[in-house]
Amino acid sequence: MSTRPQRPSKEDLPAGSASAAHKGDAALPSAPSQPKALAIFGGTFDPVHQGHLACAQAVAALDKQMLVLLTPASQPPHRPQPAAPAESRLAMLKLAVSGKPRMQVDGRELHRPGPSYSYDTLKSFRCDYGASLPLLFVMGLDAYKTLTTWRHWQQLTAFAHLLILARPGQTNSLPAALSAWQEPRLAADPQQLLSQPAGRVCHLELAQVPVSSTQVRQAYQQGADVSQLVPAAVDLYIRRQGLYLQPQTQAQTQTQT
Repeated sequence: MSTRPQRPSKEDLPAGSASAAHKGDAALPSAPSQPKALAIFGGTFDPVHQGHLACAQAVAALDKQMLVLLTPASQPPHRPQPAAPAESRLAMLKLAVSGKPRMQVDGRELHRPGPSYSYDTLKSFRCDYGASLPLLFVMGLDAYKTLTTWRHWQQLTAFAHLLILARPGQTNSLPAALSAWQEPRLAADPQQLLSQPAGRVCHLELAQVPVSSTQVRQAYQQGADVSQLVPAAVDLYIRRQGLYLQPQTQAQTQTQT
């Protein structure tokens, strides 16, 4: 496959069909047609909230030709299953990024059967976008600390850089095995990730919006104000669809993304 950067995969087509996925992509006109780098921001987005969007915006600001793809998981292997169905989480993401040309939605994990392993997702992105485009896999520090439990975790940097987001003052202590693996790959500045396609790990401290999906779901169940938690269009969708109104299971309550 050509190493020329492609446009993002169309959300409603299966992964692995690169030519079909990129054909007729309905990206906003001002999105970078030839992105300098692609940031892959995964999660359950159950629901997407202002904290997710603030982090995505901060990553997009690293370079004017950076494109951020929000990629919802179908069956997250390391956490309880989402409360909202996949199609609803995808629809909310599309509403949330509307009018934000540096952010788009990629639904490839929703079309792949079985658990949503990051290894498979990054391999798919690398196949679609060729060998030369820098790919940044974005994750929070808490998730990164569990990386040694992930499938083929040591091979993730064969496909992408890892960009680790931390809150101000958050402790950066890592398991010994992860610290040793990270050391030869560590980049001090996220700009270093833009000069090669993959292979590095970089930590970035961000002043993040203090909101979690658990908090949002609980707010809906309690009839609390959500105007500062989710975009208005997402709020309207949730209310029209009657999402998050039922009592949560204990497992769902513990989901903090």
